[in-house]
Amino acid sequence: MYPLHENYKPLIIDFIKRLRSYPQIKIITNGMSTQLFGNYEELMRMLNTEICMTFKDHQSIVFNIKIVNSDLKEIPNF
Repeated sequence: MYPLHENYKPLIIDFIKRLRSYPQIKIITNGMSTQLFGNYEELMRMLNTEICMTFKDHQSIVFNIKIVNSDLKEIPNF
């Protein structure tokens, strides 16, 4: 999520807090990204709801989403 606003941090934090309200979704957040894990249909419904709400509540918001169909948390040993 990239809010095109000077005061962008509270908007991002609020969005992540709303994502955390879905107990069926596992969320890992770091300084670069927020990764979501769970059932595809549930994830997409949740994202649709939350992104739609964000677009209705705020102007000039960009979402950059990557969708991967496997768990990539494994760290290579090299």
